[in-house]
Amino acid sequence: ELPDVPPGKWTIRAAASGYRNGETSGVELGEGETKEGVVVSLRKGGSLSGRVLDPKKGTGVPNASVSWQAAGSSGGATGAMFARLGGGATNTATNTDADGRFRFDGLPEGRVTVIADHSDYLETSREVDPEKEATVDITLGTGGGISGSVVDRDGRTPVAGALVALNEEGDAGMFGGGDSTRTDGSGAFSFEHLKAGRFKLSAQSSTGKSPAKEVILAENQRQDGVLIAMVSAGATVRGTVSGLPQGKLGGIHVSANGKDYSDTTQTDDAGGFTLRDVAPGIVQFHANTSMPAGRSVSKSAEIPDGAGEVPVQIVFEGSSRLAGRVTRGERPLAGLFVSAFADPPLPGAGRATSQTDEDGRYALEGLSDGSYQVSVGGQGVSYRKVIPVSGDTTGDMAIPAATITGTVTEDGSGAPLEGVTIEAETGKETAAFAMKTAVSDSSGHYEIDGVDPGSYQISARKAGYQQKTSTASVRAESSSANFVLAKGSGISIRVYDGVTGLPLHGVTVLAFGASGSVAFQGSVGLDSTGKGEVSSLGPGRYSIYFFSDGYAPRSLPAVSAPSPEVAIAMTPGGRVEVHAGTSGSGRLTDGSGAVYLLSPYRLDGRVTAVPPASTWEHLAPGSYTLQMTGAAGQSVYSFTISEGQTTRLDLK
Repeated sequence: ELPDVPPGKWTIRAAASGYRNGETSGVELGEGETKEGVVVSLRKGGSLSGRVLDPKKGTGVPNASVSWQAAGSSGGATGAMFARLGGGATNTATNTDADGRFRFDGLPEGRVTVIADHSDYLETSREVDPEKEATVDITLGTGGGISGSVVDRDGRTPVAGALVALNEEGDAGMFGGGDSTRTDGSGAFSFEHLKAGRFKLSAQSSTGKSPAKEVILAENQRQDGVLIAMVSAGATVRGTVSGLPQGKLGGIHVSANGKDYSDTTQTDDAGGFTLRDVAPGIVQFHANTSMPAGRSVSKSAEIPDGAGEVPVQIVFEGSSRLAGRVTRGERPLAGLFVSAFADPPLPGAGRATSQTDEDGRYALEGLSDGSYQVSVGGQGVSYRKVIPVSGDTTGDMAIPAATITGTVTEDGSGAPLEGVTIEAETGKETAAFAMKTAVSDSSGHYEIDGVDPGSYQISARKAGYQQKTSTASVRAESSSANFVLAKGSGISIRVYDGVTGLPLHGVTVLAFGASGSVAFQGSVGLDSTGKGEVSSLGPGRYSIYFFSDGYAPRSLPAVSAPSPEVAIAMTPGGRVEVHAGTSGSGRLTDGSGAVYLLSPYRLDGRVTAVPPASTWEHLAPGSYTLQMTGAAGQSVYSFTISEGQTTRLDLK
């Protein structure tokens, strides 16, 4: 019995020792209603035991964190972190005993990835099939290390107590691979148990900041004597934030980012802020108010070399208002978060957020006129709608009652398949998160709620199975689409640094089918050799984009599945400084004429440029064409990117 459950649609999850996790989705509860007879079916699961071992002594490592996740799901460390934070079922993580032993029960069918971690060692993961290998030994690694010292601007005086940040590149970028430490009394610092790869280090103290310093680490290599020097006095930015009512200008979070530079601060009660030692070049400033009634705005500025003091004004310029009421079945929905962002992007505009009151009402202030993606989420509700905003706009949102439901079973056995990702796509989505999604429960059932009338392509995918697609036409009533998935593999990949040859640790992948629909989106964990799999892609040809933190996106316009292993070399690439007199938006295409995506989340590849200048980081070497649309109409520009270089592009 679960008492005091607010009205809405809910998923009920259950976990028990020796059983696979179970859940029942789409349980709808009305105001004051008691829902009886809810059944959650748990099935017996497999078992796996083993030991975590010291790499030198071969003895067991006590109190190591061990977790598992289904093979092919996103990145090892991320899954392990969710398990340790309690963000999943209770039987996916454990600690080793005094002899380094661990045991898991209730494992799902198929291969799993086991991740072992300890503060004194390098994290290690291994893929295992429990049906063929009931016990497994995991030997932790020692890894490499980076040590050095932080000195002041004179290049000699050590800086004690400086905060040194280490950012690991070459991962999917969801949470990053960062770490930090403080220097001792002699200015020394050290990072241990590191994977091979590219790292960026920076230091900050009361005496100033340092630019980011790149360090490349081979497997089990040590890099000692790394010297991080505080920059010579850069510019002091004295800025103001305006455009908000008096009394709301204080405590606004302001961040600044430039080439090898970043810093943050907050505004005082009058909206003023100060950033010291700002590196010369183009700096992007972002101002964010506090939640839940949050707003954000961006501003770029060019900091001259040798400048003493530079004024920067960040203005919340929008004067339009979007307000309305969120209901479902004429019942107001309270406590839901409502957010809006311009689509296509409006230069300088950010995101506005609000929360519905007891009558389901919300208000978003300070919007610029344009088209907005407005999303509603929380308490089992996930809905999105495009609303044109001009002046004082009414944005009532009635969550549709229609759903797309169905079941997913395994070909041959007819057994229900849980954990299958179901996506409904209209073909008009410009952002990846605009598609409606659901995950099948332990009975194979799924339900996509709040579906607007229209035609949809429905896809079902799960690691170890071939993707299936179907179509559904939704009107006033609900629609159904059932899937039978056959076992099969996707596309095997090996991703590595094209300069050093070192393997990358993770990538975010976006794959489009022959029809242009999204066939796969998500992160792919890579093993210690850089190998992974873009799972669940059925036979056919795909256009695939690869993204990794700190690297330029790569695209493969025509990849066949199934296929031999595909090798992808990625490099940090170059950057573009776009100087513009007026704001505009456009689209990038590469030398082959294909759209070049800077982000896995923007499906149409649209980019924006704002005066005086914008920067686009990490473009792969090659030739590009930019088609810009602004107040003066459409213009076309061509430019070339070289590895590690900055290209200036002047827009007229």
